[in-house]
Amino acid sequence: MLEIGDKAFQGCIALKEVVLPDTVRVLGAYAFVGCYSLESVYVSASLEEMGNYAFSANGKLAKVTFGNGAKVIGDYAFFTPVDDGNLSKGFYYNTSLKEVVIPDSIESVGQFAFAGNTVIKMMTLKGVKEIGDYAFHYATALHTVTVTSALE
Repeated sequence: MLEIGDKAFQGCIALKEVVLPDTVRVLGAYAFVGCYSLESVYVSASLEEMGNYAFSANGKLAKVTFGNGAKVIGDYAFFTPVDDGNLSKGFYYNTSLKEVVIPDSIESVGQFAFAGNTVIKMMTLKGVKEIGDYAFHYATALHTVTVTSALE
């Protein structure tokens, strides 16, 4: 499997875990949006493209691991709206996503990717070259960010 299309699993409310095989290169927009029971995600080590809002509106999501080799974290990737059914109403403070494992291979963190997260305390972005606008906007618990590569 090379690609998961737009909205492929949207609204799968009983889904608790996602493990994307390391062959997946493209994850479509809104692919797992509104999977309200989703608790953990493993993102393919081959991921090169992540569509907007790929894992948005998943209020129970607690852990995300990006495989070593993954290149991007898309725009609004973990955005959580005020009204889970309406992505245009803005975000509320995400209190569930506590652990994000980001390998050195990640080169880009999209805009608003972790905006509003109130529980992540540390973030290591060793290979990141680009951080999008508002990527960590109102990430109120974030006290340590380590960036070791040259941002472009």
